[in-house]
Amino acid sequence: MNNSIKALKKILSVNEQILLTSPDGETVPHVCSFKPPATDEEINLLETTTGFKLPEDYRNFLKTCNGCSLFDHHLYGGEAQLHGIQEIIERYHKVDIKNVIQVAWIYQDIIVIDIDKVKAGEKEYLFLKESTIFYQPGRNLFCDFETWLERFISTNGSKYWDWKTEPKRMYYS
Repeated sequence: MNNSIKALKKILSVNEQILLTSPDGETVPHVCSFKPPATDEEINLLETTTGFKLPEDYRNFLKTCNGCSLFDHHLYGGEAQLHGIQEIIERYHKVDIKNVIQVAWIYQDIIVIDIDKVKAGEKEYLFLKESTIFYQPGRNLFCDFETWLERFISTNGSKYWDWKTEPKRMYYS
C-alpha cells in the first residue's frame, strides 16, 4: 500500500502536478493532496464507532494518509476523494446500512468496505455503490482496498471497474 502512495508522491514531488492525457488528446496537469497520517487513537475511534476491526491493508492506508484527493484537474478540481476517519464516521451515522463503511467517493460512485465480508475473513471485501441507488446491493469489486488503490493509481484515476471489453469480431469476405 505504501508503495503506491509513495510512488505517486514521488512523481508529484517534482512540480506538485502530474500530467495526464485527456480523452481528446490534450495533456492536462492534475494534482493530488494527502492528509497527515492517522494516529492509532483515531483508528481505534473508527473501529469503536463501527464495532469492527478494520482490514490490515486499510489500516495501513490510514497510517500513510488519513484521506486524500487524487487526480484533481488543476483548475476544475475533481471527484476522487478517499475519506479520512472523521468523514467516514459522519457518513456511517448518516445512513441506516450498518454493514458497510464508505471509504471513497469516486465520480459519483461510493466505494465501501463490506463489514460482514471482513468479519468472515474474506479477502474480496470491497464493493461499489452508486450514489443514486445507495440502498440497493452493491457491485462486488472482487478485491481488497490495497488492490483497488493500486489499480486506481496505475490507471491515473480512471473508473477502471466500468471498463468494458469489446468482443473480437470476425470479418469474412
